[in-house]
Amino acid sequence: MPPIDLLDVLALLLGLYQAYRRTDVRQTARTDFPGASDQDFAQWRSRLSLLYSIAMASCLLKLVVRFGFLRLAMVRNWPPIVVWRGGFLIDVSWLVSIIVVTSLARLVRREGIRRGIAPDLLGR
Repeated sequence: MPPIDLLDVLALLLGLYQAYRRTDVRQTARTDFPGASDQDFAQWRSRLSLLYSIAMASCLLKLVVRFGFLRLAMVRNWPPIVVWRGGFLIDVSWLVSIIVVTSLARLVRREGIRRGIAPDLLGR
């Protein structure tokens, strides 16, 4: 069995956090924000839910691809430098995808706050 490293644990925890955020957005009721139009609220909620779903899938995909890659490397007896570079590429691509999706989700949440759709949890 391939070893588990810190980034795998982080991916698992971050995936669970993204699932929680997605559930939180889906449970947000339209009646909580009377100043927002139905169309704006539905669009905001679907965009944010999609971004959290992508982040969640990225975390799961990172784990599956990494374990599959390491398993294949063990079966094929690849040199350590190939295994290291492949693992590095998987980790970096996951980190970049998480940073991009989280940044986009933050922008969508700020847009919702500006429009009066999303709750301003930080009081800004």
